[in-house]
Amino acid sequence: MELSADKLEYDEIEEYRLNKIFEKQVENNPDKVILYATDGQFTYDELNKKANRIAHSLIKKGVGPEDRVMFILNRDSNVMASIFGILKSGAAFIPVDSEYPAERIEHVLTDSESKFIIVDDVIDKK
Repeated sequence: MELSADKLEYDEIEEYRLNKIFEKQVENNPDKVILYATDGQFTYDELNKKANRIAHSLIKKGVGPEDRVMFILNRDSNVMASIFGILKSGAAFIPVDSEYPAERIEHVLTDSESKFIIVDDVIDKK
């Protein structure tokens, strides 16, 4: 019996990307609170708007599929908004703990070949 890829039958499967699952929830529950953070509580719609601003900014800067974006942020709503924004831009996210020594952060940045880094005032607080 000869097997050929042309003769195989298969079923299409849905694509389950995190940002697409999130966007579906935004459509279904725009006013539902999804995130309680140190800087407030956020509905799906509010978090999505923050994520979209980040995504659009990254795309304008040339970020896209196969790119990596590192972030060092305070632990507030910007972490989740950045994760979704980076994914929406098509890139992968690399979270870095601000408590890492400077040498470790530099190594992660260099090793990951991140195209951009997103930071807030967490660096100033060190």
